Amino acid sequence: MPQSYSKAFITHAIYSRAQQIIAQSEYRVSRLSIFDAKSKLKITDLPTDSPVIGLATDSSGKFIVAATERGSILFIDTRSLSITRTIRANAVVGGDYFVFLSYLPMYFTKEHLYFTGYVDRADSSYKGNYRSAAKPDITEYYIYRYQPTTNELTVYSKHGSNKPYAFFRDPRKQELQLLAEKKMILFNLKTGKTDTSLSTRLLGLSNFQTSFHFLDGLSQNRLGILEDNDYHLRIYHPQTLQLTDSIPNLYRFMPLPDGRLLYQGTDRYFYTYRFDTRKSSLLSPDSIDFRPWCYALLDLQEGMIGTVTASGLGTVNINQATIQFPPATTEPLPWGLCVTGPSTLVYGTENKIYEFDFGGLQMKRELAKMTGSIKHCLFASSPQPRLIVTTVEYDSRGSLLSDSVFAIDYASGKKIWSYDLRQTKLDNIRLSNDGSRLLLLTGWSTVIILDVKDGKPVDRYSSADRIYGANFKGNRNDLYSGMVAKDGQYHIQGFSGTVAPFSYKYLESHYPFRVFEMDKEGKYAAVAYPEDSRFYVIQLGQGMPMREVQKNARVMAFSPDNKWLASGSFSGGLIKLYSFPSLQPVLELKCGVGKVFDLVFSRDAKLLFATLEDGHISLINIREKKKAADLILTGNNFLVQTEGGYYAASKTQVNDIGLRKDNRCYPISNADLKFNRPDLILKESGVTDSLLLQAYSKAYQKRIRKSGIDPTLLDNFNSFPEAQISNPRQIPGSTNNTSCKIPVRFISNGSPLKTFNIWVDQVPLFGAAGITIAAGKRKQMDTIITVPLIPGKNLIEAECTSMDGIRSIREQVSIQCKADAGSKTWFIGIGIDRFSEKGHDLNYSVKDIRDLAAKCRERFGETLSIDTLFNEAVSSSAVKALRTKMKKTAANDRVIIAYSGHGLLSKDFDYYLSTYSVNFDHPEQNGLAYEELESLLDSIPARKKLMLIDACHSGEVDKEEMTRIEAAADSLQQEGTKGGEPRYTGKTVLGMKNSFELMQSLFVNVGRSTGATIISAAAGTQFALERGDLKNGVFTYSILEALNKYPSIKISELKKIVGERVEQITKGLQKPTSRSEVMAVDWRF
Repeated sequence: MPQSYSKAFITHAIYSRAQQIIAQSEYRVSRLSIFDAKSKLKITDLPTDSPVIGLATDSSGKFIVAATERGSILFIDTRSLSITRTIRANAVVGGDYFVFLSYLPMYFTKEHLYFTGYVDRADSSYKGNYRSAAKPDITEYYIYRYQPTTNELTVYSKHGSNKPYAFFRDPRKQELQLLAEKKMILFNLKTGKTDTSLSTRLLGLSNFQTSFHFLDGLSQNRLGILEDNDYHLRIYHPQTLQLTDSIPNLYRFMPLPDGRLLYQGTDRYFYTYRFDTRKSSLLSPDSIDFRPWCYALLDLQEGMIGTVTASGLGTVNINQATIQFPPATTEPLPWGLCVTGPSTLVYGTENKIYEFDFGGLQMKRELAKMTGSIKHCLFASSPQPRLIVTTVEYDSRGSLLSDSVFAIDYASGKKIWSYDLRQTKLDNIRLSNDGSRLLLLTGWSTVIILDVKDGKPVDRYSSADRIYGANFKGNRNDLYSGMVAKDGQYHIQGFSGTVAPFSYKYLESHYPFRVFEMDKEGKYAAVAYPEDSRFYVIQLGQGMPMREVQKNARVMAFSPDNKWLASGSFSGGLIKLYSFPSLQPVLELKCGVGKVFDLVFSRDAKLLFATLEDGHISLINIREKKKAADLILTGNNFLVQTEGGYYAASKTQVNDIGLRKDNRCYPISNADLKFNRPDLILKESGVTDSLLLQAYSKAYQKRIRKSGIDPTLLDNFNSFPEAQISNPRQIPGSTNNTSCKIPVRFISNGSPLKTFNIWVDQVPLFGAAGITIAAGKRKQMDTIITVPLIPGKNLIEAECTSMDGIRSIREQVSIQCKADAGSKTWFIGIGIDRFSEKGHDLNYSVKDIRDLAAKCRERFGETLSIDTLFNEAVSSSAVKALRTKMKKTAANDRVIIAYSGHGLLSKDFDYYLSTYSVNFDHPEQNGLAYEELESLLDSIPARKKLMLIDACHSGEVDKEEMTRIEAAADSLQQEGTKGGEPRYTGKTVLGMKNSFELMQSLFVNVGRSTGATIISAAAGTQFALERGDLKNGVFTYSILEALNKYPSIKISELKKIVGERVEQITKGLQKPTSRSEVMAVDWRF
C-alpha cells in the first residue's frame, strides 16, 4: 500500500482500541483511510459516496461506522476492513439528494448505534418499527436506534427542523443528549421519553461559516464547544447551558482520565489544562524542528495519545512528557507531469522541476527551480528542446498574486523567456502540434497565442461569453476550437483573432459541461460533465454526428498518434481506454479510489500515465493492456511498485510502502529481501537494456548470498515476528543514571527467531548483524538488556528477525538522561595520492585528510584523538587494525572517518576503495572493500558517527558523462580546477549506471545499518580545486568551506550544504549522497 499523505484538511478521526486501527477522513474527499496504529502505516482506502462527516466505533471493536454528507451510514468490519452494511439516512427525491448534510451525529452504546436522519419507510431491509416515521420536509430529522446484530431499526423521536450536531452521554445515567441548533434533546434510553425544554439558540450554532468541535464531559458537568473561527473552547453547564469557563488559543483537545485537558495551542505546542485552577501547563519544552497541526487527538492506550497530522501519525506520551511527530512531507502529488523522451519524464513538486528515468529507475536531476508552485509542464522538442512551465503564486490569505508562463532550456535548465499574466487566472494551456505556438486560456474568456521561440503574443481572441476549453484546430496554428457557454446552451466554436466565431455544434443540457478536449487532427471534440455518467464525442463536420459513451469522465486525453482516447473518472480511480475514432473499449482499469487528475501519453503512445488523488501515478502498458506499476514521485525521491508488491525506490522513499496482512500493515522494508526487486520492475516495464538488467539481477543475487537467507523461504512467509518492550509503564521517563534496564520479549508465529537487536537513537547496540538467537528453533525469547544512555533524550527500540529474513516492527520507549557525561572526538583519516601501479596517481588526497584533521583539531581541541594512514601505509590490514581503537570509545563520543582516494568497481559489481598496492583491473586483489571500511563503525560504543568518502570511480566513462563533463568545464575553470583527464574507451559499458551512486541506490541498507551517517562523493572522474592557498578535491573543499563559514553545524545541515555546493561547482557531475541518514542523533560538528 503506497504511503502517500494528502495535504487536504483532515476532518474526522477515530480509534478502535480492540483492533488497533485508526480511521480518518478528509475535507471534500470521498474516501475513508484506515491506518495501523502500531506501525502508523496506511492499510487501505475505502471509497465512499461522498465526503465523510462523522465517525463512531462500538466498544467491542467489531465496527467502525462512517456517515457521509449524502446521509449514508457505512458499517466497516474492522477485521476484513470492508463495508459490510449501508443505511441510507437521508431523504431522496427523484434519485437525487436535495440536501447535503454537514453533520450526522452518531453514538455507540454497548449494543446500539444512535443516529439522526431519515430512513425511507419503503425500505424493507430492517426489522422494527422504523416505518412509523413520516416522510420529512427538507430539514426534518429523526433519532434512530439500530441494533447491528439483529438488524433492528427503531424510530426514537422526531426533532423537526432542529439541525443536529453531536450526541453526549453521562455513563452514570441511562440518558443521551443531542445538541442541536435550536434545542437540546434529552431522552431516556430505558423509557424512550424525551425532554426538549432547553433552548440552545444562544450558543450560535446556526453559524454556517465555521466548524464545531465538541467536548463530552457530562460526568463532570461540562459541555464544551470549540469554534474553528476563533479558537476558543467554551465550557457550559449541560443542564443550564450557562458559560462556566473559556480556554483561548486552542486548536484541538482531548480529555484525560485524570480530569485534565490535553490540547494543542495555536502556537502548535501541547499543553495540559486543569479545570479546578484554570491554568495551562506546557507539556514538553523539547525543541522540535517540525510542529504540524494536529487535526485529531486519540487515546491509544494509557498515557499514549495519537496525533493525526497531514504527514501521518505521531504520538504524545503523557507519562514521559515526550512528543514524536512524523517528518514533514511535501505536496504528495507531482504536478505538470510531462513525458520528454523514450524513458524520461519531468514533473514538479512545489516549486522545483525534476527529471526521472522510468526506464532505468533513476532520479536524474533537479532541472529547474521556480519562484511559484508548478502547475503545468509541456515539452517542445523543436527547434531546441525546451520546457514550457506554468507557475502560480498566492498571498498568505490564498488570493492569487501571479500566474506566469516560462520557457526553460531542457539541457541547462536556464530560463529563456517568461510571460506574466499577473492576477489573471490561467485556466488552460495547449501546445500546437508542431511545437511552435502556445495557447493560453485566461479568465475563462480570453485566448492568447504565444510564439514558443521568444514568448511574444502573436494572436488574441476575447469573448463576451464563458469559454470552458480551447485548443488548436489540428495542425492549423491560426484557428482554434473551444466550448463556449452562450444563451443557456453550449457551443463548440471555431475562432481566432482574425476570424469571426462560428458554431460547429449546439449542445443542450441541464448538466454543466466542464471538460473539453480536441483530437490531434482537429476533427473531433470530446466533452463531459465531470460528475455525469457519460461523455460525448462530436465530429466537427458535415452532419455533426455526436456519440454518447456511457462512462464518467473527469479528464480525457487523445494519444499523440490519434489512435487512442483515454478517460479518467471523477471517483473510483477508473481509467478507460478506447480505440479512436471507433470508440471501441480496449481496457478498463481500477487504479485507485479517488479522482483522476491527469492523463499523459508517452510520445510513442505505448504508455499512459494517470495521476490520481490517491497520491500516486499509475503507469499503464497499452500493448499489454495492464497496469505495469504505480509511481510515487515526491521531490527528488521515487518509488515504483508493481501489483505484486515488488518495488524499486530511492532510499528515503522505501518507507512509503506498507505491506498489508489482514487488518495489519507492516513496513515493507521489513520484508525488503523479498520485495525490493528493481530487476523485476524493469522487466515488467518493458526495459530491454540487457546490461542494465544484468547489473540489477547480479546485485540482487549477491545481496541474497550475503544475507545468508535461504531464498526459498522468501516465497512462503505468512507472518511477521513481534518485538515487545515488557511493562513500558514501569520504565522511568527520566533518570540520573547513565544506563537503564529494558525488559524485552521476542515472538514469532511463523518461522523461528534468528536475531534480535536494540536500537538507541537509530544506532544498533549490538551492531548491524544483531545477536544470533541460539539453536535457531526458538519462537519466543524473554530477556533484560542493559542500555547505555547519553545526556538528553534516548529513543530505545527493540527489533527481532525471523529465519526467513522478515523483521518485526520496532517497539519503542523514550528515556530522558539527566546525567552529566563528557565526550571525546576520534578522527581517522585515510588519504592516498601514490600507487604501486603507475598511471593512477592523484594530487590532493593526502592534503584533503591533513586539512580535515586540522579543522577537527581547531574544533575539538585536546579532546581530539587523531590517527592517519597515507600512501604506502594504506592497506586493508592496516585499516582493519584501527578497529581495536574504536572499541575504546564511549557512548557519548564522536567518531569521524574520512577517506580520499580512488573508488573502484569489480566485475561482480562490488565496490572497493584503493590501497597503495591495489590492482586497478581487479580491485578485489589488495583493494579495501567498502564494507571493511564501514565495519570500523559497527558494534562500537560511540553513537555519533560520521564517515566522509571523497572517492572517484576510476574506470570507463560513457558518452553521456563526457557531455556532462564538457558542460561543467567553464564553471570548473572559473573555480580554478585541476585534475586528471577523463578517458572514454569506446567500449560498450554501463558508464554512469555502474557508478557508486547507482550501486548504493539499488537497495536500501535496511536492518544492516551501523548507525553512522555516511556522506560520499562519487563520479566518473575526480576534480581537484585550487583557490588561494587551498588545493583539494571538490567534495573535501566544500566540507572545509562549510566548516570555515559555520563555527558550529549540524550533520544534517553539513550534508545539505555540501551536497548543494558540490553540484553547483561541478554542474551536477558530482552528487554527494548520504548512504545512511541517522538524524535521531543530529550532532554538531
